[in-house]
Amino acid sequence: MWPAQNVDVVATRLAYSDDNGKTWTGSSSGAVISNYLDVSLPLASPNDAGTWINEVPQLLYDPGAISAERWKIIWHHYLIINGDRRFEHGWVAMKTASTPEGLASAPEIKLFSAAFYDSGNDTVGGGSRSPLGGAPLIALDTALNPELNTCLFTEPGMYASNDALYLSLQCAHLSDSSQLIILLKCASPCNMSSAASWSYLGTVLRPADAAALGFDTGFAAPAMFESGGSIYLAVTPAQTSGAPWASYYSGCRIFRFADIDNALLEMTGSQPTLVGSVDGTPGSFNGACGYHASASESGMLYSEVNTSVTDKFQIFISHTNF
Repeated sequence: MWPAQNVDVVATRLAYSDDNGKTWTGSSSGAVISNYLDVSLPLASPNDAGTWINEVPQLLYDPGAISAERWKIIWHHYLIINGDRRFEHGWVAMKTASTPEGLASAPEIKLFSAAFYDSGNDTVGGGSRSPLGGAPLIALDTALNPELNTCLFTEPGMYASNDALYLSLQCAHLSDSSQLIILLKCASPCNMSSAASWSYLGTVLRPADAAALGFDTGFAAPAMFESGGSIYLAVTPAQTSGAPWASYYSGCRIFRFADIDNALLEMTGSQPTLVGSVDGTPGSFNGACGYHASASESGMLYSEVNTSVTDKFQIFISHTNF
């Protein structure tokens, strides 16, 4: 609807692989979990060009959940106006179901709001043309801890044990532009919709930790996984110089938790211990990693931008295992 203003739009589809990622079913034709929505806003042109998009989804099987909520997906649902991302019009959304396929028809839940959330989004079809009415269930910037005040939350990562669900988030502090990775916990069976179920464990990584590795912005795109009895955190360093983008992702850096319940990584002196790295093509926009243990077909997975094709983000296997 707005090809000149909102050039890139994002939706989420469900695909599966039963051979460790060698082949996929549904990668371009699978069930739509969350679709984009073009809207005409009550603003003067060109700012009438609005598109609600769905970014950075995280899919999880939670063994400690009730059967109807064993499969979960959460993502960032927000509005683009004339090519500009407007995070005050958005929330962290959630769907749950007993099967992955059930997520397609499951209702979207407004789970978390962040700092500067515009309550006008509570009215479906209101000034922002919100596709979903009602307020987010948890005002995450104020509900748990003052350290989260002024946070914009995005890029969720989840890890589930039999006892708890852990949620990592990028917190972009709008007050000073610092970019933190924070960690929350919800004991099983986790009632994700209740603020009382969540506890704030702390900040896992700060901009200084990225600077110590030579990156000037901070870390983004947290993802957690378990391997060999240890729990790991994969994050993407963000950089503002050295590539043909004003700000870009530069591979993934992997750390290991010493004590996840206290948000503590293994340390070497005053710095978190780096246990691994995965990088795409030098100078490219790459990172945002996930993990599936398979030496022959996958290991650490990473995305990389290819601007010569329509679907610009592509996912690659690294064969790097932990």
